[in-house]
This record gives sequence, C-alpha cells and structure tokens, in this order.
Amino acid sequence: MSGEQQDAHEPARWQRATLPMIDMLPVDGLFDNNMSVNASDLGDALYGKLKVIGDDAPERPLIEMLASIFRMHETPTKTPPFGPMVVMADGSRSAAPDDFAGPLVEVIVAVLERIEHPVARARLAHLAWFLERRRRNEGLVALRAYIDIIERLDDGRLEARGERGILGVTGRDLLRMAFAVCHGLGRPAGEHDRLQELAAGLLRRVGGSDDGFSLRLFTDLALDERAVPPEDVAGIVETFIERTAPAPSAGSDDYPAQMWLLAARAHKRAKDENAANAAMIRAAECYAAHAETFVGRPHGAMLATHWMETAIATLHGVPGIRERRQKLRHRLIDMQGAIREDLVPISHSTDISELVEEVRAKFLGLPLGDALRRLTLIAGSSPEPEKLAEEARRSSVEHPFSSFFAASHMDAEGKTIARSPSGGIGVEDATAESLEPTIMQAESTRRAFAARAGIDVARVVIIAEHRVS
Repeated sequence: MSGEQQDAHEPARWQRATLPMIDMLPVDGLFDNNMSVNASDLGDALYGKLKVIGDDAPERPLIEMLASIFRMHETPTKTPPFGPMVVMADGSRSAAPDDFAGPLVEVIVAVLERIEHPVARARLAHLAWFLERRRRNEGLVALRAYIDIIERLDDGRLEARGERGILGVTGRDLLRMAFAVCHGLGRPAGEHDRLQELAAGLLRRVGGSDDGFSLRLFTDLALDERAVPPEDVAGIVETFIERTAPAPSAGSDDYPAQMWLLAARAHKRAKDENAANAAMIRAAECYAAHAETFVGRPHGAMLATHWMETAIATLHGVPGIRERRQKLRHRLIDMQGAIREDLVPISHSTDISELVEEVRAKFLGLPLGDALRRLTLIAGSSPEPEKLAEEARRSSVEHPFSSFFAASHMDAEGKTIARSPSGGIGVEDATAESLEPTIMQAESTRRAFAARAGIDVARVVIIAEHRVS
C-alpha cells in the first residue's frame, strides 16, 4: 500500500522527493480539469498517474509524496488537522503529517508556489504551516485558499463528492478548517470577517429551507464561531421548527427533539435560562412521544425503552418538572416489562474436549493432598490490569466493529444497569472506559474456560478417586 509507514532506517519512496524533481513534473497543470473540493480525489488522480509511469521515473517520488499528502483525511476539530487514511492492526498506516517534517517542507512550499488549484493550495499550505508555524505566509495562503474553495463550492465552480452544493458536511468541514487556521493566525480581520459572513449567511439560508440536517450542521458552527448572535440563532431554529416539524407522535425519527435541543443550546448561549429550559422540556416531550410510537410493534420494546430513557435524561437539571419525570419513569418501567419477550438468545459452542482430557491426565492417580494443591493452582492468576487493557486495545483494532457502537447492558428483566461508550475508530479514539466491556467479555470467557475445562473436571476426578467413607 503506497504511503504505508516504513522502517525508520528505510524511508518510503515518497519521502525521498527533492526540489530538482519539481522541474521534471508539470506541477502547474496537474489538476486543471478537476472540479472536486475533496483533496482525496486529487490524490486518486495522482495515483492514476503512477500507474502509467515507470517505477524508475525520476519524478515518481514527488508524485507519491503529493498523492500521500492529498489522501490524508481531514480532522477539522482535532490537532493535527489531518490524519492517516488507514491504520492497520499491526501498526502500519498511510501517511500522517509528521512524515513530511524537515526537508520535505521546502519541497511542499516549492510545489505550492507553482500550483493553482485551490484545494491543492489549501492542503499544501496548511500542512507546511502546521509543520512549521513560523511560516505565517503559508498559513495565510491556506486560509485564503479555504475561503476561495468555499465560495467556489457555493457558486458551483467546484463540487463536493456525494453532496449537492455547500449545505452539507463537506461545506461545514471546510468552514471549520478555515476557522481553525484563522484562529491559529490570530484572526486576521479581513479573512475572519469574511468567514463570519459566510457562516452567518449559510445559517440563514438553511433556516429558510426544509433541510433539518443542514440546519443542525450550521447552527452548531454559527454558535461555536459566534457568527450570529445566539438569540437570533434560537429564533431561526424555532421558526424552522414551527414551519417544518411534524407532530411528535407522527414522527418517524427523533428529528423534532433534535431541533428543540438546538434551540436550547442557543438559548443557553444567550443566557436565557427560562427559554432554554422550555426548549429542553419540548425536546423531552418529543422523545417521549417518539418512544410511544414503538409500543406494540414487533421487537419495539427496546427502542421504546431507549427513547423513554433519553426523554428522562433530557429533563435532568430542568427545574419544576419532578412530577413529570416521575410519570415518565413509571412509564419506562412498563415499557421495560416487554423487553424479555423481544430478547433472542445468541450462543455458540467451543470444543474443549482436548482441554478436558489434558486436565484429567494431570489429576488421575494423584494422592489426595497433591490433587488438592494442584486444584488450587489450576485456574492460574488473573492477568495484570495493564495487560488486560493492552489486549483489549489490540482486539478493538483487529475487530473494530466489536466496540464501534455504544452499548447498553441489561439485567434478566431487560432493565439497563450500565452503559459503555463507543470505542471510536482506531487506537487513538479508544478510552479506558470504552475498553471495559471488551476486558469484561475476555475475562468472562477466560474464567468460564478455567471453570468448565479445569476446576469442574479436576473436581470430578478427585471425587471419583478419593471417596469419603
């Protein structure tokens, strides 16, 4: 895989790019016909060029370097702002920002001076500025290129893969990347004002549409960046709700509740606690009504319970609604009673016959004292917590979907007794709390094997050979 992490003493070929290679490649015309705002599409175009040039082509390391830079994925709310596209269980990965530190920054800047495509300019300038913060000029180039991309996406000169126009995840993320650079540069007045203007205009535009998903995206952005006064944001959201939200009992999802939570956040930012509490109550009632839509449906008890629990949690901290919360708790207990009928056992078997025979052989013919001493040791000692965490982390990487989703843990009556958060994507997202279910499951399996294939077998042999008279 091009871009994989190489041995420290053997740099990848794309890390061998040098300044003279730039003269061997028509850098200024690389992306003339590419209308994508997705940097990975530029990387794909470069990988296409690699397929038609020879392995010994002198410009190949430069193309591989640029392709690897463009294929890094954006992390708008994190540092570093880019990350490897792929991380394998064995630790190998595709390119990451630190791979280009040092002399390669000079190569990146030299390419930047010759390239015109705004997406390429934004990525190269942002990376160079991130790696060497003294390069303020490159930071300004990145900021202005992001603004140029946003404006081109808005007027149709550029396109976002899988989306129509700027009112989607890509448009929101481009604005977040631009704001992040802007903050890092000390909020240069002209560029910061333009970003504020863009964010405010997009929020007002989506507020007049019927696109609730986009409203959520750009409401959060406008509040985070203070692009619109929070009381105005609350008004935009509540007007949107009145115009578009269906009756909660007829809703097919939690859309109405999400809208009211947006309004509550805006009211809190505006320090209007009464309005914020009223919006939270409306959100909770939407969740409760949504929960009722699952009652009586096949396999609907768990969903009804989930949404009722969400309604109760939403009311946490809201004053003056103790009686209503109590009624919702009683309704939750009623809903939980139907969960047992929906639960279906899932099991699998493991052949432990070899383990059983091995344990039997170790205990057959032993004197009683020796057999009892060996019985105390058969289960072994529990692994150290650090080792359990390390194994759980490795298991999460090798089997990511085993811990990708948050989970609720229920007792025999179907009542939730614990929750565990999502383990995220990749090693860097895993937390100690998210690893606990994996550790618990692994230890449960280990102890079950120790009991069934070890202790029980040894006990049967001892009883059979040393009967009490």
